[in-house]
Amino acid sequence: MASGAESGAVAIEFRDTVKARITQSVLSALLERCGYRVTRLGIEELFGEVKFKELAQYRELKLPEQLRCLPDLLVVSREESQAFLVEVKFRRRFDERSARSLFEKIKRQRRHWPESYAVLMIAEPFVPRGRFHQDYIRVLPPHESRRLVDASLAPRQRWERMPRLHGVFKALSASGGNQALADFVTLALERSPTVEYFAGPIRAPPPWASSTRGDSLAWCGGRPCASFFAMDRHRLAEERSVAYHSVIASRLADQPAILDTARRRVSGWLADGAAAPAAAARWAAVLAGEPPAIAAFLIERNEFADELRQSSSFAGALGPRERWQIWREVRDRTSRQP
Repeated sequence: MASGAESGAVAIEFRDTVKARITQSVLSALLERCGYRVTRLGIEELFGEVKFKELAQYRELKLPEQLRCLPDLLVVSREESQAFLVEVKFRRRFDERSARSLFEKIKRQRRHWPESYAVLMIAEPFVPRGRFHQDYIRVLPPHESRRLVDASLAPRQRWERMPRLHGVFKALSASGGNQALADFVTLALERSPTVEYFAGPIRAPPPWASSTRGDSLAWCGGRPCASFFAMDRHRLAEERSVAYHSVIASRLADQPAILDTARRRVSGWLADGAAAPAAAARWAAVLAGEPPAIAAFLIERNEFADELRQSSSFAGALGPRERWQIWREVRDRTSRQP
């Protein structure tokens, strides 16, 4: 039986969720702009309801630690010749206390994911008002966690000896423009983890806020545009979800096994409480209909359909290769739209 304090605590604090979203979006936008494909992983992505569960409920799930420690991102090179599991960590500054905290968290994760990388971001660089991405972002390679707590070095030395972003993600150094882009992006970290930066006082664009070709890097009306990040990530997620379910809808009539699997999954949710009860009940009502009605619902554009697609009973109905193709097509189409 959970105590009163525990029953009132949530498994994942809203502040931590916001911080993670912002820093992951900064890194994802930068890498995608350089040609990498980025897919969000993490327990919050695979099981979105966990963000809303109380701590006691979360513990009752008894999720395996390997799943709870899943890195944040899967990053794949344009040529599909390299793949990186990436954990993104943000701290206000890199000092003894934060270094120790990072070491403990990353050590735990690497017990299960030893080949993962950690991208570390800070808001207060050692160089006052740092102008370059290496001032704010460094990479901790696999098997090198002890760099964080090397007592023979001061925190600044440890930071400066960790690889720079473009030392690991080579496409970033393919042109001076991409590195200038990275330097521009890292300004967002000065005030992370809030969105105040995008609503701050009007200012002139700094001289480095342009690429080597001289084109502006989305400096709009005296402040950096959110459109700089290539696309709205919430919109992108919605478009990918609709595209995925459109393919499912087109196959329901000819492939009844897809619907049978979804119905069995929802029956399991209702029986063992593995999903939020409200979502499970709503899916049960939708799937009780005939295939044409279900297919029509899957591609509806309204709040109810959007919400259910986030915890889809059709997850896994398409193979990885087909999902990648959908993700690429949606990303390319969305990035061309205003």
